[in-house]
Amino acid sequence: MSPGAALKRLAGLGGLALAADLGLAWFAAAAGVPFALDSVGTAVAGAAGGPIVGLVVGLASGTLTSALVPGAAPHGAAMVAHSIVGLSAALAGRAGALRSTGRSVPAGAAAGLATAFAALAWPAGGVTPLAVLLRGGSGGASFLLGAVAVAAEVLDKAIAFALAGVLLRRLPPPFRPWEPGSPARRRGGRSASR
Repeated sequence: MSPGAALKRLAGLGGLALAADLGLAWFAAAAGVPFALDSVGTAVAGAAGGPIVGLVVGLASGTLTSALVPGAAPHGAAMVAHSIVGLSAALAGRAGALRSTGRSVPAGAAAGLATAFAALAWPAGGVTPLAVLLRGGSGGASFLLGAVAVAAEVLDKAIAFALAGVLLRRLPPPFRPWEPGSPARRRGGRSASR
């Protein structure tokens, strides 16, 4: 596949990923699902396209989700969380962790922990499960609320990575991140497996 054709396919994949993130976030908000489900597309794009695509789609998805979905995390916090998901998915995809659901779920749970820890660094709040847990005042209620928020974040990303793994296994072989010729494995126009 020529570099121009690969770029067009990655751009199309990025657009579909953004649409999937927004659609699932709107669905979750409208249905009252306790999980955001707004990072499935970002995970697919990051795994199929590599870390740069994951980062770009994550930034765009976080920006659009926070602006367009009622009840979504504030702009900066969503950008950070989605970027972590895109980068984590790129690493997980390259390592082959998205080849099966049994491997996708732990990879997603790890990404969920990473987004929860990143929330601590976000001064304006936003997606703050660990901030609630660690800064949330005294008493058992604050601790319990924080623990539930962290568990929800971990479960949300585990579900997102499981769904992303299913979708990736349905993509054409050149876009499966574990295939030697995939864009996620290329560096400088050559396959990383050479």
